[in-house]
Amino acid sequence: MSSFSFGGQDFKQWGVYLLEGSERQVLAPSRDRMIEIPGKHGAYDFSPEYAPREFRLRCVVLASSHSQLLSRLQSIAGALNLLKGAQQLIFDLQPDRYWLARYSGNLAAILGAINGEFDLEMLCADPFAYSTAESQQTDAIPATFNVPVGGDAEAWPIYELTASTGGSGTVSITNNTLGKTLNWAGSWALGDVLRIDTARWMVYLNGSPSMGGVSGDFPRLKGGATNSLTVSGMSGTCQTTFRARWL
Repeated sequence: MSSFSFGGQDFKQWGVYLLEGSERQVLAPSRDRMIEIPGKHGAYDFSPEYAPREFRLRCVVLASSHSQLLSRLQSIAGALNLLKGAQQLIFDLQPDRYWLARYSGNLAAILGAINGEFDLEMLCADPFAYSTAESQQTDAIPATFNVPVGGDAEAWPIYELTASTGGSGTVSITNNTLGKTLNWAGSWALGDVLRIDTARWMVYLNGSPSMGGVSGDFPRLKGGATNSLTVSGMSGTCQTTFRARWL
C-alpha cells in the first residue's frame, strides 16, 4: 500500500496508508464566468480559470495496540494542524511533485482494536502541482538561449541579470516561444542585479522595487517545451530559476 507525506512528515511512520476509494481530481474544477444577453443564443464566455483543488483521501492507520492507535491519531492531528498554513503534500506514487495543501472539513476515525479508518480532505488554494526539484541555469548575455521546461503548465521563473559592466538604457527579456517581452529602462553599475519575478509581477534592482521603467509582459515559460529566450541591453549573466508545474 502507498502513503503520502505532508509538511515534511512521512505518514507511514504512523502506520497511515491510502485505501481504494480515495478521490483525486484529474483536473481542478473550472471557474466559469459567462454573461447571457436576452435575445442572443448561448452566452459570452469570459476567460475561465481553475478553482481550488480538493483531495479526498481514504486512509487506514495501523498500530500494534489500542493505546498506540490513539497516540498515532494524536500525532496525525498535530501534523495536520491547519494553523500551520499550507504545506507540501507529496504522494509516494508521484514523488517528483507536490501540492500546497491544508486540512479541510471534518476528520473522524472509525476505530477498531488496533486500527482505524478515516477520510481526509485536503484543500489546495493553488490548484497546480510543483516540481520538488528547482531548475536553474545561467547564461551569458546579451544572447539568445534555450530553457527546457518540464510539466504541462506555465512555469513562473525568476530571472536575475547580473551586470558585468555599468550602463544605462533599456534591458529587454523576450520569450520567443510565447511571444512575450518585458522591458526595463534605467541605469546600473558593475555587479548590480536586476531581478525579474514573474510570479509577483515585480522587478527589483539590487533588492529594491524598480517598476518605474517597466513595460510589456512578464515572460513566463511554456510547460513541456524548450523555450527560446533573448536578453538584450545588458552585458553579464542571466540566471533563470523555476519549478515545473502540472495541471
